[in-house]
Amino acid sequence: MEKKYQGEGVAIQYNLRRCIHAELCVKNMHQVFDPERRPWIDATQAPADAIVDIVSRCPSGALHSERTDGGLTESAPETNTGALWADGPIALHGEIQLQAAGVNDNRHAETRVTLCRCGASKNKPYCDNTHKTIGWTATESAEPNVKAFASGETALTVIASKDGPYEVNGPLTLTNAAGEVVYAGERTWLCRCGASSSKPFCDGTHNSIGFSAE
Repeated sequence: MEKKYQGEGVAIQYNLRRCIHAELCVKNMHQVFDPERRPWIDATQAPADAIVDIVSRCPSGALHSERTDGGLTESAPETNTGALWADGPIALHGEIQLQAAGVNDNRHAETRVTLCRCGASKNKPYCDNTHKTIGWTATESAEPNVKAFASGETALTVIASKDGPYEVNGPLTLTNAAGEVVYAGERTWLCRCGASSSKPFCDGTHNSIGFSAE
């Protein structure tokens, strides 16, 4: 499901299954990303540096860039952050190691991912916008869980547990849709079945509803 589009000094890689149509690429660089054109990506229409900048804004990681001229490409930010989209996925940005069934082993190191938390995505652990079609809603009812960072680790490891939550190890600051910090720390478990009464945290509900996910 991944295609590559070559430009001057840069190649754009696009993974259709990862795309959730945030459309930041289309809105900010329409000459390169035009959904009315076939092929819809033309990497020859902008300088390499500008393309890398726009591609690095893709929240889902559906877009990646590869420099072929020795220039600078995207690097992980200094801190790992997560955003809970209103009635939608968890968008992570950082130095991410993702461990889950179906994840391409050649790209287990990520900087950007949007992870399903409605429990119904057909492309788990990634979001595929199913939350919209099923009308899933999320009220972040849990009290903020904020702790001091102590380990000195920089990488964030996210393990999509079989039939269970996301086990998150490493420094992460997580905000809700209003921009309020709901979690800061180095180890937690986040709901991915969609039914926890303590969202975004797991409360074990996946066991009682028979949630199933590799």
